[in-house]
Amino acid sequence: MAKQFSYTSKKSVDQLINTAINSSNTMRKNVQIAAVHILIHAAKCGDYTKAQTLVDGLGQGVNARGLVEWFIKFGGLTVSEDATGFDGWQGKEYIKKNLDDAKSKMWFEFKPQNPYAGFNIVDAVTKTITSAEKALGKKNKALAEGDNETAEKILVTQDEINQLKKFLKAA
Repeated sequence: MAKQFSYTSKKSVDQLINTAINSSNTMRKNVQIAAVHILIHAAKCGDYTKAQTLVDGLGQGVNARGLVEWFIKFGGLTVSEDATGFDGWQGKEYIKKNLDDAKSKMWFEFKPQNPYAGFNIVDAVTKTITSAEKALGKKNKALAEGDNETAEKILVTQDEINQLKKFLKAA
């Protein structure tokens, strides 16, 4: 950003705040319009890939998770298993059935970004234990079925889970 910053009056700061707010509201509206038109295009042509173009193009300053959830809900789009992007859709009829709702439900209302809620180590370890136990179950099932490729990707042992549980008892 090449713009020079220097002290400005209260009135100038208020004007800058209003400009920023208005720009944000305009951006939200423009994203909604583009997203709805992407669905209309997909229903007409079978091309849902423009949704990924919009999500990727908006970058870091936008609640992309909300936009992705909006496309899933109203466009019937599906996300790849590795969550790298859209990999399918439920078809034209799905969009046609949900288009009126898509027009009225704003994309940014999905997955609102919450302010920092703090950190609790006990809660984090408890969640980790739950996830680890689930993963270990999946690993054991894969091994029993001879799926070594999947099992090798799951790097957790019962001993490690027990160590985490021991930590919780001490906490």
